[in-house]
Amino acid sequence: MLVEQTVLDKNGVPQHYSMEPAEIKDVMLDKVELAYFLPQDLKELIQPVFIFEGSFNYNDLKGKAIIYLPAIKS
Repeated sequence: MLVEQTVLDKNGVPQHYSMEPAEIKDVMLDKVELAYFLPQDLKELIQPVFIFEGSFNYNDLKGKAIIYLPAIKS
């Protein structure tokens, strides 16, 4: 699983961006998509992934989160 997170200020302006795991407890999902991960070496298989997009509140922080999950077991 890969998580992108952007912390927003009170006006909704991005203040911090991270791809590190976070301790976000709840995400309100706005969008779910099925997409394909294209490896740089096209000899590898193309992998379907689910993309979940939404917003989160954690302590005093508000922001947006994007979560990428494999759609099939390997």
